[in-house]
Amino acid sequence: MGCFRSLSLYVACCRDQAPPSWAACDPAEADACCGAAGQKEFLGLVASVPVESSEQPRAVEVLWHFLRDIDPWSLDAWRLFASMGAQRANQQVTSKCVGAMTCRVLAPEIFREVVARSKPALGPGNFSEVGKDIASAEEYTAVRQAIFSCPFKAIRWSRQPRVRLEQLPPLYEGFPKRIEDNVYFMGHPDANTFACAGFFIRHEGHNILIDPPIAHPKLLEAVQQMGGVQHLCFTHVDHTGNATAWYEATKASRLMHKDDMVEAESKYTPFPVTKGFEHLLELKAGETTALEGLAEFQIIHTPGHTAGSIMFLYKKKFLFTGDSLHYSAVKGHLVAARVQCWQSWELQTQSLLVNIFQDFQWVLPGHGDWRRFESPGAARASLDRCVWWMKRQGRGRTWLPWYVIWIECRKLPPGLFTWLADSFLMTQGAKDSLPNWTLPSWFTSLVLLIPPAMLLFCAMPWTTLKRALPL
Repeated sequence: MGCFRSLSLYVACCRDQAPPSWAACDPAEADACCGAAGQKEFLGLVASVPVESSEQPRAVEVLWHFLRDIDPWSLDAWRLFASMGAQRANQQVTSKCVGAMTCRVLAPEIFREVVARSKPALGPGNFSEVGKDIASAEEYTAVRQAIFSCPFKAIRWSRQPRVRLEQLPPLYEGFPKRIEDNVYFMGHPDANTFACAGFFIRHEGHNILIDPPIAHPKLLEAVQQMGGVQHLCFTHVDHTGNATAWYEATKASRLMHKDDMVEAESKYTPFPVTKGFEHLLELKAGETTALEGLAEFQIIHTPGHTAGSIMFLYKKKFLFTGDSLHYSAVKGHLVAARVQCWQSWELQTQSLLVNIFQDFQWVLPGHGDWRRFESPGAARASLDRCVWWMKRQGRGRTWLPWYVIWIECRKLPPGLFTWLADSFLMTQGAKDSLPNWTLPSWFTSLVLLIPPAMLLFCAMPWTTLKRALPL
């Protein structure tokens, strides 16, 4: 099968049936995701090329079979052609990237942050990019994990290393992985929680699982061998997608803030019902409490990203921040995600001030780069710079319905339509954090006011116009 591993062939992932999503599954990912059907689909584009041959087929032959099997009138075909061409490295982050930053957590040596407003207006607006070529088997495995786990399928192979299937290890082998002391990274990020990072704290009699990933059987077995789970803690509503599966498997007590509680199922939200959680906190902004039976585990209410966003501080060393805070290598200090601010940027700025008086060294977000500071003082100084930076960003919030429409628009090839979506669907504060240049909000507001003004002008009677205009 190595005969066409190096070709720029991008395969639709069977897991995303509607709409089809051009993903970057190699055969191992396709098998894990779709079973035999995924393998068949991966091979189907060049079905007439001998797949077991070790000889490299001629480029003309491969191109002929490839073009024969592509429907030239389908949107996916044009999306495929638009994204082909010379790439910088073995893999590419596409314009479908919306800033989940999962790739930078799983493969930090390969993927890096993109400088805000550094991309051309009509170019791809990816928030992360490839920083270097794959240089080891470990890096190759990390990239496979990033490709498979990206919730928006925004990463694909452009020149995949020639590796035999039987030589590939399981995609998420060896998790949970120790970070430091008794804190572990769970791995296995999935679309149910928008591919957030989950963490496990091994504390005798009080094992804690924060923002749990998919309840994979091997992961459940590994956690059971470490003493099971006694507490399921959620930083906010976005990360509760796997709450039911983990509760049924562990019967652990569940904790979140009441302001993010979901009372009933709805076809308009992907979040599960959380009304039955054993602990629904009613903390006010900035208030702190401890987990029952474990004083070392502090819970801090930090609204802004959502109304019920909370952080967890363990041993005055590990700060689990959810989606409220992460590190930016480009800026050199901690930051918050302005594009994904659902409630209030001003409130989020104020709530983070509380942590300036806390001692911590590790910042472990659900989305975004991790960071270990040399000392608590260095961590507080970085947070102080973060608050200073946040106060200078545009106010307001990102309206969630507009954000959902914006995500759908980014599935199209980069160009005029996606540029207009960036310009008209985002507030100025969010646009300042986008990778590509956009129209300023004052201009888009003026453009939107012109049609109703013209209609009002045409609807006014002539006598009124004569009195209003110096004719």
